[in-house]
Order: sequence, then structure tokens, then C-alpha cells
Amino acid sequence: MVPLPERITTLELEGLALNGFVIDARLEPCEGARNSFKIVATLTDGRSVETECSEHERVSRTFILVTRYREWGPKLVMREFSEKVMRGITYDLTHKFEEG
Repeated sequence: MVPLPERITTLELEGLALNGFVIDARLEPCEGARNSFKIVATLTDGRSVETECSEHERVSRTFILVTRYREWGPKLVMREFSEKVMRGITYDLTHKFEEG
């Protein structure tokens, strides 16, 4: 018997893809829900995971991101992106919000 896929959030799936842990991903329709889909992915450790069901428009955007992250992940790790591209990505960890 094939085990059921583990349910994870779309954010978790994006993180797994960006870090090179997603081998394959596909969109599948959800049973009993019209125009509702989920992403089912196979991970490098052999596990199968799936996202929650959501409307096609929303899930398809996440699917495109996962596909791109699978491509970009190894390049980020190996630092193949140019300095110019990476310079445009910034994180402000010191910014403090003023209460008001």
C-alpha cells in the first residue's frame, strides 16, 4: 500500500524547493471540490508531500514559484548568480517599527 502524502503548507514547499529538496512537483485536482487544486511533490528522501487545496489561480502561482525555485536553488547554493542580481535582494534585519 502506498502511503498518503504528508500535508505541508505552501511556504514549507517553497522552502524545500529553494533548498534543493524537491525532485518533482505537479498540480492535481482536489476530489469533491470544483476548480480546487493542490500541489503534490516528491522529495529527495523519497517522501511525497502535498499542499492544502485552493482555487486554481492561487495554486498555479505557487506551482510556478516552486518550479522556478527548483531551478534557482542549486545556483544560489553554488553562487552562480551574479553579484549584480544578488545585490538587489536585501533583508533589513535591523529595522525597528515605531509604535504609534
